[in-house]
Amino acid sequence: MHKEFRVRVSIVIVILCCSAAVARSQDISEASAGTRSLGPLPFQLILPREHLLGDWYGTRTWLEDRGIVPTLTFVTDSLGNPSGGKEQGFTTANNVGLDLNFDLEKLCGLEGGSFLLSMSYRFGGSLSANYIHNVFTVQQVFGGETFHLINLAYQQKLFDDRVELRLGRIATGDDFLVSPYNYVFVQNGFDGNPVGIFFNSPV
Repeated sequence: MHKEFRVRVSIVIVILCCSAAVARSQDISEASAGTRSLGPLPFQLILPREHLLGDWYGTRTWLEDRGIVPTLTFVTDSLGNPSGGKEQGFTTANNVGLDLNFDLEKLCGLEGGSFLLSMSYRFGGSLSANYIHNVFTVQQVFGGETFHLINLAYQQKLFDDRVELRLGRIATGDDFLVSPYNYVFVQNGFDGNPVGIFFNSPV
């Protein structure tokens, strides 16, 4: 009886999955190739406009109106290793990030010009280094526990934003070695810039 129940449940699941796939294919075929969307992302890439610390009594809005957009973020990975690895334990890795984006068109009338300064401070412990001893760190914000200068660059957009030039210190991996789907993962094998690329590429 129990076996029959499992078989029936499996058949129902297969039918539901096939129905969903057919409906999805019909939705895609109705749109032309040029207008088709990749569909909703599994998470929100852009932080919501509501700010944790509010408007700073009008200071943040005053700065943004004049072309200075500050962004402060805090990310923490608190993970444990209940089984596997060399030992079991629990650690927390943290990252504090500061971005300052200067719109030079608002500041001094330079059309299409901007300047970006971004830095981070990482601190905490590594579950991989302290307990698991694996290659890819399981906490994506662990690595280089100190202050980091990420970007210090001038950017110029030309021809109605069709051409973009940058000069300075640039985190090129954020433009050329990343996918929004990478951030679904918490570990550094895929999250952010896939670490395997750096291990396998020549020095």
